[in-house]
Amino acid sequence: MRKKNSPVDVLNTLFDLQYASEHNKRHKKGDFRTDFLEIPDLDGDSEQKVGDKTNSKNIRRFKNKLKTAVKSFSQNKELNYFQLSAVDIKVLAYINYKVTHRYDNDFRFGELMKAGDMHTALLNDQLKYYISLVERNIIAVETRYDREFNMTTAMSSTCSVTEYMLLSLMGSDFRAPLFRMIEAAELDCVDPLNKIYKYLYALTKICPEIEKRDYWYFRRPFGFVMNQFLDRLWDVVNTLDESNLLRRLMASYQIEKFDFCFLMLAYFYNRYFHTSSDVCQILNWISCTHEEHRELYENLDDKSILMKRGDIKLADEDEFNQLVSFSGKLTYDLSVLAKEKKDNKLLDMILTRNKGAITLVNPSQGIDSLILPEEEYNAIDIIVRRLKNPQEYDLSKWDLMRPSLTSETDSLNSCIILLHGYPGTGKTHTAGVIANELGRKLVKIESTNLRNCYYGNTEKNIRQLFITMRTIVAEVSPAPVFLLNEADQIVHKRQGIFDGSVTATENAVQNIFLEEMETFPGILIFTTNLMSNLDEAMLRRFHIKLELKKPDIYCSEKLWRLHLPSTIPGADDISCSELALKYAFTGGQIRIVVQNACYYAMLRGKDSKLTMQDIEIYADLENAGNESVKRSVGF
Repeated sequence: MRKKNSPVDVLNTLFDLQYASEHNKRHKKGDFRTDFLEIPDLDGDSEQKVGDKTNSKNIRRFKNKLKTAVKSFSQNKELNYFQLSAVDIKVLAYINYKVTHRYDNDFRFGELMKAGDMHTALLNDQLKYYISLVERNIIAVETRYDREFNMTTAMSSTCSVTEYMLLSLMGSDFRAPLFRMIEAAELDCVDPLNKIYKYLYALTKICPEIEKRDYWYFRRPFGFVMNQFLDRLWDVVNTLDESNLLRRLMASYQIEKFDFCFLMLAYFYNRYFHTSSDVCQILNWISCTHEEHRELYENLDDKSILMKRGDIKLADEDEFNQLVSFSGKLTYDLSVLAKEKKDNKLLDMILTRNKGAITLVNPSQGIDSLILPEEEYNAIDIIVRRLKNPQEYDLSKWDLMRPSLTSETDSLNSCIILLHGYPGTGKTHTAGVIANELGRKLVKIESTNLRNCYYGNTEKNIRQLFITMRTIVAEVSPAPVFLLNEADQIVHKRQGIFDGSVTATENAVQNIFLEEMETFPGILIFTTNLMSNLDEAMLRRFHIKLELKKPDIYCSEKLWRLHLPSTIPGADDISCSELALKYAFTGGQIRIVVQNACYYAMLRGKDSKLTMQDIEIYADLENAGNESVKRSVGF
């Protein structure tokens, strides 16, 4: 409900005085035009007319009312931050009439210039004034524009008054409830980041313009709105006791005001949009003017201690696409502050947003399903036992040094594994076993979808992939196991001699993997049949490199028995030991042979059963192109 004598009432009075009775008659008839009475500035001396009649009385009353409005609006707690001038108030009087009486919130450049008596000013002055309306969040420009907002785009643009401006004009005291959300008592808790997230989320609902992420919203500052709320947040945080979790984080990272605001907005962006934050958008929220936005962007390294130290990193060189990522340690510390124990809904939401790049698999195979030589089986068992209880097997108890770029927590919980070997030896199956034994889901990375034909997009996709995986590790508990199957499709040796842009791009891709693997805080499994194609620097980054060899006779017999259960008619009459001696097949090959033989047997009729001859027919077909792998029998 609007307050009595609210700013809207003042604007209505101003409008009635500004537009003479002859015009008001036309408006009441529905003939609404933008040709209205020209009113002088406060210092003007010229006499104004409606038609041929002098209207000096209205002019004097208008000028006095305008002076009073400028003073009262500057003292109004909802409006004082807009820094409204006499010209602004004349423009708002017109905007208010059109919105409240005509239910129309679309305005043109010339329309507003005429409303503020700016239409006779120099074009450059008109543009500066129009931009100031945008920068102060009085209006939001709807027309798309690129890097620069010039007179051509201004004159062709449409705009609307912002939700925040409308609420302020109505005298709605919406800031007080927001400020109560971040009082010291609210932030003095075990999950202060959740409180701050809800605070910023509520702000986006009051001012929806600030959450727009369109590419065309490049350098559209919202600092006039955001900074008053960020300033309040900063003041409240500094009143907290030094033992508070948030204050301890700030002390450990030596966080000052700019870094604090940047970090909170980047965290909010990541969590709200479920994607990596964009440096351009964050600077939009902090900057009050286009010039300030440009200055901040060009001097980020000097402004931010976190960026200097590498706790916050920017990916890609293009200002439009520079993604913000956190170091593994900072990501973990933020997740602790938020106490984020998310259910599967968040993971499903992230997977939906990244559809095509990653897919979810629910593994069901246990470690007992592994048929491997004892040495390899034991290696898998040790991996599972260590990752199930990382605190119990903390090597720092023996004073062993952890990697220099990895935090203690990351080194405990992270493990990058390379499973390599002959095709069909069970590498993918083993990855599922590890995930299932740890009680985690398996997220499969679709390596073919990471590549893009446009220059620079492959690197961007890979950066985004790791940012997404780090987000999942930080926000989902327990974090899933990540699988990059057939890794040699995307990772390989770097080229020493540059042969055009293709080689440069491939080397850049490998360098991104090397950098990210160094500090990745989760469990990531690579599989490949071509280990010799991998770069030596990449091999060093694997915590465990395990070769899954072709099965020996003992394992081969067990694999034949696994794929020939007694539920298959005739399977009990087939000698698995004889097949193991005769054929040097992997588990994948055995599965294919049995499937084809079963189809062949079923086609003979209803009462048919599988025979040794059926198996041998398809085993010989499988072996036809690879005679060298047939086992030699005898001594």
